[in-house]
Amino acid sequence: MRVRLDISYVGTRYVGWQLQPNGLSIQEVLERALEKLYGQPVPIVGAGRTDAGVHARGQTAHFDAPRANPPIPELCRILNRFLPVDISVNRARAVPPAFHARKDAISRTYLYRIFVRPLPDPFRAPYVWHYPPAAAVSIARMRQAARRWIGTHDFAAFGIRLAEDERTKREMKRVEIRRIGDEIQFIFTADSFLHRMVRRMVAYLVETGMGKRVTRPPYAAPASGLCLVKVGYGRYPAARRR
Repeated sequence: MRVRLDISYVGTRYVGWQLQPNGLSIQEVLERALEKLYGQPVPIVGAGRTDAGVHARGQTAHFDAPRANPPIPELCRILNRFLPVDISVNRARAVPPAFHARKDAISRTYLYRIFVRPLPDPFRAPYVWHYPPAAAVSIARMRQAARRWIGTHDFAAFGIRLAEDERTKREMKRVEIRRIGDEIQFIFTADSFLHRMVRRMVAYLVETGMGKRVTRPPYAAPASGLCLVKVGYGRYPAARRR
């Protein structure tokens, strides 16, 4: 039986979603919990491979349950008993056997937050980029720069560690930039993203918004400000991209 999980996590102390030899990942923690539950190794597949320090409110994953017990309605409660407080399974549901959390996803939405107040806020620090100079940015100038990204384009300039045969064209569906109180927030929705693409886009927009002439991303904005908020799917069973 294939099961879909909707997951939230604070990524501060993890090396990212994907299993890695150099530290603890979200995937590893979840697979340990599933092994405790079922008494055997159970691989899990996530929709997005968030980087080290990146958070998620709407990560999606799937796994194949080796047995029907415990029943699906009990999975969240039981799994969360085995998980640390910075990872939570919010929903579990049975899905068709062909469902694939990563390959069937048709969109991902990320939120990036910049905190611009001069003094730091320890209660927001893990979830924002504290960068007071950004208080002077022109929202209009950033929006104008971001409009060029809407549609299908080659975003190779915004990715890093690209494989030789990696596809670098992406369809950007939405870029929203807004000022809310002492935060500047960026929302990006695309079919998928390259490694560090969102963080480099944010850096590019901030420098542009401060009136600097920028031709390439000058750096990657800190991971702390980035959160995966939603993974979009078509109607089940989703059409698999070949």
